[in-house]
Amino acid sequence: MSCIYVIGTTELIYARTRVGSKMLLEIELVPSPLWHKSLKDILSRSEWDKIRKEIYKKYRYKCGICGSEGKMICHNIFEYDDVKYIQKLTGFISLCFLCNCVKHLGWSAEHLPEEDYDKVIRHFMKVNNCGRETFDKCEEYAAKKWTERSVRPWTQDFGDYRELHKDNNQTDITDSWG
Repeated sequence: MSCIYVIGTTELIYARTRVGSKMLLEIELVPSPLWHKSLKDILSRSEWDKIRKEIYKKYRYKCGICGSEGKMICHNIFEYDDVKYIQKLTGFISLCFLCNCVKHLGWSAEHLPEEDYDKVIRHFMKVNNCGRETFDKCEEYAAKKWTERSVRPWTQDFGDYRELHKDNNQTDITDSWG
């Protein structure tokens, strides 16, 4: 059974699933000033291929969220500092197409046919063992965070991957966008 709690002015949503108080599959909308600025976009194809193949192997060629097999996508894991406006790369995860579409729900809504977008929503509900109301609340919260974050300039920190970033003609471990 899923429950949603909105906590005070911080407007955090907690959804209870089978594993506790965190959603297994969350919507993560990247602020628009940071679109197309991930390591995949910065590194050479061979450097990116090396990273993504290591991640696929680490996850045994399965989705790191739902466990499905098949073609995988190497997804960036970011933390956002909403005070200093820093997006920090903390790692990667192997995702199936549907889990990746949930993570990038805005892209999915824009680019997928309606019946495929409905599959994405159903996948979110199945993985999180929740109903449509929970999905709608999480989608609303993610859209609100995206709107707030997209009007700000952001700095990127590539964390443990900063040396790769530096090797690609970058002068600092961070870049400012916005």
